[in-house]
Amino acid sequence: MKKLLTILGIAFLASCESSDSCHCEVFENIGTEEKPQLRYIGSLDGNCDGVTKEEEKVYQSVSCD
Repeated sequence: MKKLLTILGIAFLASCESSDSCHCEVFENIGTEEKPQLRYIGSLDGNCDGVTKEEEKVYQSVSCD
């Protein structure tokens, strides 16, 4: 879980450099829960609150304001 949070933190910093708007980053966990390996899928407009969440996917709201 600690690695997952680290990966999400890195993704957050990277996305803030490329965009200043609020969006929802979507990742797929191709590893296990003990050893997560996230693969970036893409981003959606707005935050992740209104997104229908799918299993094995990780959603991260990003706002760089």
